[in-house]
Amino acid sequence: MLKVLEKSLNCGKIPYYWDERYNLLQGFQESHIQNLACRLKNIIADIEKNVSTSPLVIAKYICKFYVLGVTNYLRTYINLLKLEGNRVLISVHVE
Repeated sequence: MLKVLEKSLNCGKIPYYWDERYNLLQGFQESHIQNLACRLKNIIADIEKNVSTSPLVIAKYICKFYVLGVTNYLRTYINLLKLEGNRVLISVHVE
């Protein structure tokens, strides 16, 4: 699946599932698409190189993006609380 995504990024087109005439990459700058394709190429290479010795190599990427998503969500929520004038106290433990 990652290789299909990489191929689509390199072609500059991800067709919309319900109507393939629409390109989900429309509106993205070419440099951003190229950056994503290159990053994905490196991730695929790392997985293929290390999956036999370290099965958790895939989890490394899944968890990384999950944590980034949660972090962005929390930042947005905190900013909304600040806009409403609420006091924000947060304690985070990271291992």
